[in-house]
Amino acid sequence: MTRVQGLDATKVEDLTKAEYEGRKQVLMVADFLKEWIPGFEQVSILSVGAQIDSQVAYY
Repeated sequence: MTRVQGLDATKVEDLTKAEYEGRKQVLMVADFLKEWIPGFEQVSILSVGAQIDSQVAYY
């Protein structure tokens, strides 16, 4: 449900930015679920991945 794009997975600075952005998106999704989806009013985040995963496609 989250996606971070436009960063270079070979640069440590970009990986740090991506991890921060990914965690921010997780919290935004949880807030959305709480507000708009019945049954999710009490949802909480127990854990998130320790590292971001990079998927690279070469054409």
